[in-house]
Amino acid sequence: MKFFIYTLIFTATIILSVTGLMGNAKNIPNLEISQNSTTTKQRTPLNLLVPDLVTVSLNQESYTGKLTSFNANYLTIEGHGGAEKILISQVKEMNFKGDVWVKNSDGTIRRFPWRDSSKILQELPTNAFKLDKNAEKATLDLESLSDEGFSRFSQHLNKNYGIKAIFFESSEKMAVKIMEID
Repeated sequence: MKFFIYTLIFTATIILSVTGLMGNAKNIPNLEISQNSTTTKQRTPLNLLVPDLVTVSLNQESYTGKLTSFNANYLTIEGHGGAEKILISQVKEMNFKGDVWVKNSDGTIRRFPWRDSSKILQELPTNAFKLDKNAEKATLDLESLSDEGFSRFSQHLNKNYGIKAIFFESSEKMAVKIMEID
């Protein structure tokens, strides 16, 4: 009988101590958890590979060459021994052509084939597109995407993309067509 009483007291002590510990635990509201989960998905810039050729279409004419610089005010393309600096306000669209080639760290050059999966990211500011100094890669700042647009696209962030086209909605806004590459 004593054994039964000691076991009962021991069990009750354990139960009370566990519930006492649980009672001191901090409850976190669901709202706080959901807010933290959305902030952990930071909108890091999307890395893009840039094909060698681009055709820049203006209202009355077009130029084809290698895109060598791009900013919110103008772009520069080079071809046939010359360069053309074009104001962004004059550009209707840019269509990139050809394969994507990247020089590896060991000096070899690798071709990245295109896949059929493309996406269009709309209403981006023109300064969201940043071309690197070698004009082989670019980054696209996704901060200005709407929450809905980012939510739809965020599931595809782990894939590799190249740029296929830029459509200028105005001199401040553009839509960017990207395509998946292997």
